[in-house]
Amino acid sequence: MGYIDSHAHLCSKEFNQDILEIITDFSNNEIDRVVLICCNDKDYIKALALAKEFSCFSIAKGIHPEQANEYTEKDLIILDRQLQDGHICLLGEIGLDYHWIKDNKKQQQELFIRQIEMADKYNLPIAVHSRDASEDTYNILKEFHNSKKGVMHCYSGSVEMMERYIKLGYYISLAGVVTFANARLAKEVAVAIPLDRLLYETDCPYLSPVPFRGKRNDPNRIVYTANKIAELKQIDVKKLNEQVKINFQTLLGESDE
Repeated sequence: MGYIDSHAHLCSKEFNQDILEIITDFSNNEIDRVVLICCNDKDYIKALALAKEFSCFSIAKGIHPEQANEYTEKDLIILDRQLQDGHICLLGEIGLDYHWIKDNKKQQQELFIRQIEMADKYNLPIAVHSRDASEDTYNILKEFHNSKKGVMHCYSGSVEMMERYIKLGYYISLAGVVTFANARLAKEVAVAIPLDRLLYETDCPYLSPVPFRGKRNDPNRIVYTANKIAELKQIDVKKLNEQVKINFQTLLGESDE
């Protein structure tokens, strides 16, 4: 049973020189599926080409909260048209990020809400980015309806907040942080997550797991994150992968036929 990278920025410029080499390594590392996260149209064009050539790829697209001061109505219209084409399986990443910019919270929240409503219109799950904004993120997800729910990507919050998101119907995705020696909270969350609510991801090119910390990440390194989670949960990694596959297919509304 192979690995599923549920969140990878593999179409970003960091991979312009060797993306085909990285993809070639998927078979050696038993990488079955990778979700290509697109935060702009340039990445989306790349993702469409990759998904056409390689069956392992799925595509997500959304307007990131860091773009809250820059996006226009035209951007939302373009996203709406792209969603109509049927190539996007997940709307994201979207959400709130108060870490660097704190004076545009209303703009971020408005953009987040409008995309949640768009996801519900097209019956799509969402990939949620939340940084230093857990309460506002939770309150918006609780208030604004999205029947397909989604996944809390690269989760970095507490066990208590994780439980609240799960009660709303969301999956929790862990990244390479769980392998870091000082990542006490991430390890606690890994242990506490019910298996049927768990996903894992690279968020590449960021957050490379140990022993590659500080270097460019790519989907082939999901193996290290998955193995660490299996160790923390005291289960065989094959059992973990089997359940993650079921969770991933359920998130996207796929069957296992």
